[in-house]
Amino acid sequence: MADPPGPGPTAFSTATGRVGVGRLFQGINIVTGEIAFEQEYGTALEHANQDITTCDFPIPPEFSPDGTGNWIFRVIGFFH
Repeated sequence: MADPPGPGPTAFSTATGRVGVGRLFQGINIVTGEIAFEQEYGTALEHANQDITTCDFPIPPEFSPDGTGNWIFRVIGFFH
């Protein structure tokens, strides 16, 4: 997945060439369910008329809030 440069919301392209737009970004502890950070961009997801997709990425321990491998970076968005 790559984030092409440009203004506006974080857009990304998958290996298959589909272009998506990230709307909700979260750091989540998968053991406790704690949300360490959350940022929403743009209008509410429930109003999007595109296919909504959730992508979870593991956060390496050296970059996690508590030094463990119990964290994911979640991106919720839609594809054009």
